[in-house]
Amino acid sequence: MKHSLVCSAVLAFLLSYVTPLFAQQKKVDKKLQAAIEERLESDRLFTEMQRSKYNKDQWRRSWIGAKLSDLYKKWGAPTRSFPDENGGQIVVYETTSYSTGGTYKPGYSITESLTTQGGVVLQSNTTTVAAEDTRWVRQNIRSTNVYVSKEGIITNVTETYN
Repeated sequence: MKHSLVCSAVLAFLLSYVTPLFAQQKKVDKKLQAAIEERLESDRLFTEMQRSKYNKDQWRRSWIGAKLSDLYKKWGAPTRSFPDENGGQIVVYETTSYSTGGTYKPGYSITESLTTQGGVVLQSNTTTVAAEDTRWVRQNIRSTNVYVSKEGIITNVTETYN
C-alpha cells in the first residue's frame, strides 16, 4: 500500500512538472514553425529577385558574339547609332514609358448677396476656393546600348534607366 501511494505521489509530481514542459515545447514549436515559414518566404522573394537579375544578364550575354545583322532582324532599326573610338559602333535602342498620378480639383467662387424685394443689393460677399492640382507625370527611358566591333560582331550589351 505504501509503495503504491509513493508511486502515485511520484507520478503526480512528475506529471505536474513534465506536462507544462510539453505544453511549453508545443509553443516553442509553433514559434519556430512561424519563424521558419517567414524565413522561407523571405528566401523565396530573394531567390526570385536574383533569378530575375540572372535572366536579364543571361539575355544580355546571349547577344555577345552574334552578328549585328541578326540583331537588326530581331529588333528592327535602332533609335540611333554612332561610331566608337575603336572603329566599331554603338547601337542604341530606347523605350519610353510614362507614369502618372495625382488628382485635380477645380476651384470655384460662391457669391452671397442680400437684396431687397426691389432687387437692390444691400450686401455682397464672395468666397473663392483655389483649385488643387497634385497631378504629376514621370518619363522613364530605358536605353539598351549594343557595342559592336568593326567586324560587325556584338561585344557587349548594357542597359540604363533614367
